[in-house]
Amino acid sequence: MSKRRIQAVLAAVGAPLTLLGALTYVLPGPGLPVLVIGMALLITGLVMAATGHRRHPTRVSGLWARTPTRRG
Repeated sequence: MSKRRIQAVLAAVGAPLTLLGALTYVLPGPGLPVLVIGMALLITGLVMAATGHRRHPTRVSGLWARTPTRRG
């Protein structure tokens, strides 16, 4: 399973669990554990998505760019 798919699954499962946990927290039921688990999955998925798609600044078109060197 790819990292991108894991991010999507965590966020997709976390969002409804967070809503369900918030609803059952207000109404009688086991809301707090569901809310905490849902928020943990949602936040983990979003953080993974936010940090996983950065490109290396010296990488151009799949090849390593030549960086200038100082001589002197």
